[in-house]
Amino acid sequence: MPSITWNSKLQLVLTDIDDTIATVYEPARPEMVAELERLLHDGVKIFMVSGRDIHRITWGITDYLSAELRKNILIAYCSGAEVRGFDADGTLHDQPFYSAYEEAFTDEQKQA
Repeated sequence: MPSITWNSKLQLVLTDIDDTIATVYEPARPEMVAELERLLHDGVKIFMVSGRDIHRITWGITDYLSAELRKNILIAYCSGAEVRGFDADGTLHDQPFYSAYEEAFTDEQKQA
């Protein structure tokens, strides 16, 4: 039976969050935080996708990561409706890089 081997040239990880990185209502386990930090320290970029809101993700995952490593993380939250990232200091950007709300909704839809 063939085995899966680690690709040492890996540059990007695209991953689900919910019940993958962490259970829905609990923070990530310390072992997972350590693995995420290892990947980020090695220069790998991580794009996380979740049905959760951004604050649950920061509270449960990224707040546990070293601030200087967060700049290599993007988060698509609310099932990808918005995408945000972190600045060089590890602070979450106030505005999303992408927002379905801003991109797709008319002013009338936003008002409704």
